[in-house]
Amino acid sequence: MNKLKKRYLEGKIDEIEELAKSLPSKKEIEEEIIKTVPPFTLYGPVAILDGIPEGWIECDGQNGTPDMRNAENVRISELQKKKINYVMKV
Repeated sequence: MNKLKKRYLEGKIDEIEELAKSLPSKKEIEEEIIKTVPPFTLYGPVAILDGIPEGWIECDGQNGTPDMRNAENVRISELQKKKINYVMKV
């Protein structure tokens, strides 16, 4: 590759890296999406590993939620031992 091409490509890489800095993070995007979900919306099944996002509660039959723990498509993964259930926005 000649030097001119190499400098051009390096400049483009720098431009892309600068643009990437201005993009929101995955967490910021997820938080914005969650804000748009209306209250009492059921979502799932989800793996509840790091806790339930703020503003959501697990559908386990407590606190006025439906008990979705035994829903047809909710399973506990034997390989990964993940707790899986539906969640509901409050």
